[in-house]
Amino acid sequence: MVEGSKIDKAAHPGDAAAVAREALAYDEAVGEVISRAGTSTLVVSTSDHETGGVALGRGVVTAAGEGGEGGEEHALRQRSLLAEAEGRMDRDYSMNLGVLHQVNASTEEISRRAYEAAGSPAGRDLAASISVRERLVGELRTQLERHSGLRLEEHETEMLRSAAEVFDSLGAYGLSRSVGAVISARAKLGWTTWGHTGADVTLHASGPGSEALHGTMENSELGARIERMMGWDLEALTLAMRDGSRPLLAQEDLEGPYASFASWS
Repeated sequence: MVEGSKIDKAAHPGDAAAVAREALAYDEAVGEVISRAGTSTLVVSTSDHETGGVALGRGVVTAAGEGGEGGEEHALRQRSLLAEAEGRMDRDYSMNLGVLHQVNASTEEISRRAYEAAGSPAGRDLAASISVRERLVGELRTQLERHSGLRLEEHETEMLRSAAEVFDSLGAYGLSRSVGAVISARAKLGWTTWGHTGADVTLHASGPGSEALHGTMENSELGARIERMMGWDLEALTLAMRDGSRPLLAQEDLEGPYASFASWS
């Protein structure tokens, strides 16, 4: 079993560039597995959940409105009623995925380098001192611009400043979120959450029995179908492995497992 876990880890802070690259790396890994498996081995690829609720297209708040109101945007906001009414909304429906091509480090790495360059200040020091926070904000801006090719505007720097102000609560994870928010806004990608969503995930299978593993199903049904294909009793196997009377993988598990695959649909 192989997990492309970094896709999920990158999606939590809204790191769009890392999600894209990790998905491509996972695709390469699956291709290698299929190549090695040949035609006699079942290969299944799926996910336990979706993370982030990414939206391909986003109306971004881009400039100050009348009266000097700031152009700062909430990190997850898709559209803003007042900003649109005031003419502060970018109404272009296109995405700018070229932004992601320019990014050469994850938001986690950018935040780590900035934090270390700022002297690795403690959360209590950041909370108590404006100068300490501003040093961190400056390093965040420097590292983000260096690794993305962007030149930040003031409302984007303010996004980084907000993360520095709550570092005592969110820590480096908050910094990573703020960096991801800036990059995603420039790419015109939206996020609905920093957590998991209920969106359906794809299910792919190749090899013997793959015709039974397609479409949309409850995640527990996937395990049940594989159990029937292999002729296993997972409840009994689990109990035997727990009390040590059976090894994790026995020779009989590898003998003739595909005979009845075609009958399961």
